[in-house]
Amino acid sequence: INSLKFLSIFLIFFKHKITKKIIKKFLCRFFIIKKFPKFYFFLIRKISAFFQIQTQKIAFF
Repeated sequence: INSLKFLSIFLIFFKHKITKKIIKKFLCRFFIIKKFPKFYFFLIRKISAFFQIQTQKIAFF
């Protein structure tokens, strides 16, 4: 995943309520990264896939 591309996608959806909920969950479970790195990377892939779908929807408008 291109980090700059992911960051720009992330910033687009920063104002969305869903994204705010995701950020809150990240902050609450940030310790998981050290204890369960595999789960953390799985979570990142799921969220990045979600953002890719959202950007595709916006591209049609």
